[in-house]
Amino acid sequence: MREVRENPTVGVGVTAYNAEKYLGECLDSLLAQTYPHVKIVVCEDCSQDGTREILSTYAREHPQRIRAIFNERNLGIQPNVNQSIRELGQPGLVSLIAGDDRWREDKLELEIHALQASSSARWAYSQVVPIDSQGNVQEETLPQSHKVEGQHNILKHLLGHQLLVHNWTAPASLLEETGNFYAEDLGYISDWDFNVRLAAGSGGVFCEEPTVFYRRHSESITFKGDFRVYLEDFRKAYLKHRPTLGRLPVAEQMEVLRQQRNMLRSTVHLWLKDSLAKKDPGNTLKSLWLKLYYKLAPLPKPVAQ
Repeated sequence: MREVRENPTVGVGVTAYNAEKYLGECLDSLLAQTYPHVKIVVCEDCSQDGTREILSTYAREHPQRIRAIFNERNLGIQPNVNQSIRELGQPGLVSLIAGDDRWREDKLELEIHALQASSSARWAYSQVVPIDSQGNVQEETLPQSHKVEGQHNILKHLLGHQLLVHNWTAPASLLEETGNFYAEDLGYISDWDFNVRLAAGSGGVFCEEPTVFYRRHSESITFKGDFRVYLEDFRKAYLKHRPTLGRLPVAEQMEVLRQQRNMLRSTVHLWLKDSLAKKDPGNTLKSLWLKLYYKLAPLPKPVAQ
């Protein structure tokens, strides 16, 4: 039975923390969606700036379209994302957006049409455009955001970090099958973990139009991350998805394992640069050792078929 029927309600979960510079732009892009059946829930995570006041104004001016949740204490990114999913209830479709990003006005309409036209895909994702703190386009599109045909290939590309699914629209029923929520023990890569689970559950369909504008700015977690935690997250996530990796032929498993090793090496390299810039000899030595280790150590063995 087709899950994506005519005119489904789309629940959009918005997470906002210290987003006073960007939240208005984000909410305006949601309110401007050409698809009319949109339910917006914004979870404000106890910000230290004017985010709460901005959200209060939008919720007051659009009471039929925006529901505001104000946390009494800071939950952190993953718990706040999960809260937004819970607060959406059970709409026909679900999508998520960070309070510092924005969408093109036809993003949801294009993805819903793509899902309705597909005979097998149960979720949709779109082309991503990186923007800076002023909203200026940095690149026309992200190379990692591209079309991949078939569930098997999407899963392989996601496992090997060759595909970026920065945003998706999916039936609430698929989220429930997938596990519904973001892993709260993976501080930085819970979105990657969730996307792998999504692809393991069903194939997706790609919308080639650039409709998702992803903000890169100095206040984002990407620029403030602890690289040691990144590495630990990657290691935990790779172990967690070993059974999923085992769904691939051995040759493809080895390709993915090499790609995952390259991701670890890239993270160590960034950690080394950060340690040198901070003149931190302890972390410089640790990152140098790991750089050598990930260069010389053998790859993990593939999962037995």
